[in-house]
Amino acid sequence: MEAIQATKLDDRPHGALQHASKQLFNRDDDEMFQNWDQYIAFLRHRDNHTREIGLADRPEIFVSPQDTLELGTKDGSTYDMNELSFGQLCGKAKAPKQFVNELSPILAASVLNERLFSQYNNGTTVMNVLDTNGLATIRAFYTQKYSRMASATIAERIREVAEPMGYVPAGTLAGQRGGMPMMNDQASGLYAGQNDEFMFIANEKSGFDIDGETFYHLMCLWNSELALKTIGGLTSLYRFICGNHQIWGSRDSIEIKARHVGDGPQLVLDALCRVLEGYDKYRETNERMAKGRIAVAKNTEFADTRDRVQERLTKYLNKKRATEALPFLDDPTGHPQNPHSIYGVVQGVTRYSQTLQYAGARRDLDDVAGRIMADGVGF
Repeated sequence: MEAIQATKLDDRPHGALQHASKQLFNRDDDEMFQNWDQYIAFLRHRDNHTREIGLADRPEIFVSPQDTLELGTKDGSTYDMNELSFGQLCGKAKAPKQFVNELSPILAASVLNERLFSQYNNGTTVMNVLDTNGLATIRAFYTQKYSRMASATIAERIREVAEPMGYVPAGTLAGQRGGMPMMNDQASGLYAGQNDEFMFIANEKSGFDIDGETFYHLMCLWNSELALKTIGGLTSLYRFICGNHQIWGSRDSIEIKARHVGDGPQLVLDALCRVLEGYDKYRETNERMAKGRIAVAKNTEFADTRDRVQERLTKYLNKKRATEALPFLDDPTGHPQNPHSIYGVVQGVTRYSQTLQYAGARRDLDDVAGRIMADGVGF
């Protein structure tokens, strides 16, 4: 990625840009993880207790002593089923799940065995089994063509690439720059359920100045080892992540998806890692340019007198705002040599914005500071 191509700015979240917000509201607390260590430990524990078993012989459904349906294989092994795997089994038998649930356990077992006998394809079915607390539970059935990639493997790779660059779980950034409260302080942006995972990460270590505005970069990745047909990711520049994880002011958004077939999952993972690395290189270039801009701005006068500074500010702000911003130009920590320089005025306006009560007014003033810099420096 040599440069970011200009695209239409989407001020309102839509489509894939709403994925993170939907996850926030649709996940239970026990599916939310506050940091990478907790998240990966959960996924790795699950993967370490997961095994795939090829069904070389026709299975049999029987009723357990607890009057539940279990699956038995020719070698004498028995397995519980969860909601997903039971629904898949009913689908293989072409017996509606709701209909089977309304039957007595003995009759349900008989129906499934009768139907499975006619539908079973020898040697093509794989069982994904989770062993926990002495129980072997079938998580899902799939064919040998299904390319399962463990969620732990994906999370570890993304963290390895992203964390050194400054990416963090995006929920920890939500609402911060706008002074907005987080909707749920448990929701860091790392989610995992019984079968799936969702990662929402962002980097606000430094922004990208494009067309006089500052943008940051985020990435979402979603995967199901079992239930979804695809693995996917979203990469986008953005202005702001709201407290409810809505993404505002996005541009250069790209969605990447592939089916769980062949190298599909690995290709998506590799592509997203390349995007992260590409943005990191672009960030380095942008930072070098920003340092050059700052050097020029520190040595270029905005105006030669205080009255002229105030007069020029009224081209960007109303008279009241321009007058109120003026005292903030004199902070010696920001620009000790020349408070009337472009850099001094920009810093003063930015400091003034931080004293305002409303997030919208703060953002407006920050935008003004960006325009003053862009107009004055010219690159």
